[in-house]
Amino acid sequence: ELVAENNGVKYIDDSKATNVDSTLRALQAFPKEEKRLILILGGKDKGGSYLPLKPEIEKKVKALILLGEAAGRIAAELRGLCLIQKAKNLPECVRSAKSLAAAGDVVLLSPACSSFDLFKSYGERGDTFKKAVLAALS
Repeated sequence: ELVAENNGVKYIDDSKATNVDSTLRALQAFPKEEKRLILILGGKDKGGSYLPLKPEIEKKVKALILLGEAAGRIAAELRGLCLIQKAKNLPECVRSAKSLAAAGDVVLLSPACSSFDLFKSYGERGDTFKKAVLAALS
């Protein structure tokens, strides 16, 4: 879901992507093989591998911004592919993404994890993302 577009940067909420396969499908939906995505990943770790994301991240992702319990393991599995930053919360993720983004980039929340470490549901996580985007752009 497109939340906002500002200065040529799109902010997209895919908080429903609570597993690696869903995030992989989201990344595959972006046709261009140029590093224009800033991907917000993380949450409650479900114990699976994040390595299936590697080929798409290598081709399409400019930066990973990680949050939640899974951040350390995601960083370890995906290091060296692109810039990786960690954030304490979703508003901090959005502020970091905004500072890294240039016209033509897409900031994508597609966490590949459940939300239960920081939120009651993926819906609450999505709402928090939307509020954080609107606050960062105002």
